[in-house]
Amino acid sequence: MDLLLTLGHNSSAIGISNGKIINGYEQERLTRTKSSSAFPIDAIKNIIGSGRANKILISHWYDDFDFYKKTAANETFKRHYNNEFIKGLGGEVIALGKEFTHHDAHAYSAIAFLESKATATQLKSGMPFHIIVSDGFGNGQEVVSIYKGNYGNTINHPNLHLVRRIYGYQNSLGLLYQYATSFCGMKENEDEYKFLGYESHITEYCNQIQINYIQNSAYNFVYQWIDNTNKDESKSPIFDKTYINIDKLKEVKVNYHKVFQDMIDKMPGKPALNNFQTRVVIGNFIQTIIEKIYEGMITSYGIKNAIVVGGLHYNVKLNNAVMNAISGFFCAMPLAGDQGAAIGVYRKFVGRINLDSLLIGKRFQKINQNLHDGVEYPQTEDELIEKVSKFITSGGIAEVVRGNMEFGPRALCNTSTLAIPYQKNVDFINTINGRDTVMPMAPVIKEDNINEFFWPSQYQRVIGSDRYMIVTYDYKIDNIESMYEGVMHKYPLQDIYSGRPQIIDDKEFYIYKVMDNVENVNGCKALINTSYNVHGNPIVYSADDAIIDFEYQLSRVKELGLETDKVRLFIGK
Repeated sequence: MDLLLTLGHNSSAIGISNGKIINGYEQERLTRTKSSSAFPIDAIKNIIGSGRANKILISHWYDDFDFYKKTAANETFKRHYNNEFIKGLGGEVIALGKEFTHHDAHAYSAIAFLESKATATQLKSGMPFHIIVSDGFGNGQEVVSIYKGNYGNTINHPNLHLVRRIYGYQNSLGLLYQYATSFCGMKENEDEYKFLGYESHITEYCNQIQINYIQNSAYNFVYQWIDNTNKDESKSPIFDKTYINIDKLKEVKVNYHKVFQDMIDKMPGKPALNNFQTRVVIGNFIQTIIEKIYEGMITSYGIKNAIVVGGLHYNVKLNNAVMNAISGFFCAMPLAGDQGAAIGVYRKFVGRINLDSLLIGKRFQKINQNLHDGVEYPQTEDELIEKVSKFITSGGIAEVVRGNMEFGPRALCNTSTLAIPYQKNVDFINTINGRDTVMPMAPVIKEDNINEFFWPSQYQRVIGSDRYMIVTYDYKIDNIESMYEGVMHKYPLQDIYSGRPQIIDDKEFYIYKVMDNVENVNGCKALINTSYNVHGNPIVYSADDAIIDFEYQLSRVKELGLETDKVRLFIGK
């Protein structure tokens, strides 16, 4: 077995044999520490047990490519890498270097996903595509990379070459988003997604003069960013044999916070913004910036077919903007964050990999079927389907934990909260989980029904990504008072609504049958699918974790005087 490791943020491990994924975990799921960057020793042990590895393929974003040789003497690296443990596995270590960096790994991970989802026709000989990688930063302060490729005379080996790379924390669009989060009093690397919910309220709190000012401020930032990145074009990468440049990161954070404060201070009418309104204004400001920058890149490089990856592309509205700006196919790697980068190392140095499913984390813990109010343990899948279907159609909120766990940040119905997508159900779910109520939820929809919700001109150009809630589509539905209001997100300045779907085409998957049953009873053709976890905790791993989060939810229900029989937990096999 080969072992794929991501070190640092999103630390994780994947076991793979002959191109087939055997098992995989993010470290945070096993330790219950959100956004854990600890060495993924628990994930590795769950995958490999007491066995050995053939190859150990490592991705990371450190500046020092030789860090694994010196961890014993370096406390900083020791937190993220256990050299003695890796030596004990006995395999050949293949890690990043100056000729194959963190962004290169991201790009090849996107190639691996494309190859798993595209048809031979879509990969036809000579058809060009571009890959855009954008995140907080990678090795040597790489922050944006653009590649061009095609498959030449074969669909097995892509011709891929770098056409542009931008360096410098001060030019990082990922850090722009991250530091905007802390400026607005939210948690960095956790709450960035909320800005999409906040910015949709811009017309409620700002008049047209103020909106024009915010937009113009964003455009000015873009012009300055373009000027800065052009000046930095000739600079060599910063491989300085350190972990990362902490002092420079602090300086960039201070500068970004100053940009945000200056923009607010100079707003026409000098409004006294509360926390919510500040988030609305900053959300619109930074979203406008990244969309305009991408619009410029697409035009400058003549991009027609686009593949996107890197942490910034968990921003599903940005993905939608890219899709709408190009004429060809669009593909967003669902493991956009660092946990997917090690897949790219494997793709480059070993071979193709099957990414047909991200339900790869085996749950080894024995289910304790002690009686607990509100918890059921269906003994068969048919029983699970029947009970979950009936509970949802009766208006209930069904928490489902079954089968393999999802790898990556999206619940894919095996560790999910499911319900009819009324706004009142969204509010209830957010409340009992201690979550912010600003964001709509994602719909899970049968492929048979996709045309009833979305436009073919969008979904017919997307390769694989709409199975993983990583891209949004514009709804045909324009009645926000419908039963689907909880999964509809309004554009800030347009009377258009979007949703980030999980499309299901497997008729044998339990959720397909649940949706069939619900549709037959009340005509509802989409369900809420949100991750099963309380705010601040990772998506649950074990049955014990599920019970702990459920007990928290029940305590919230009682504390707030909500309906005590509204929510139920179903733990399957």
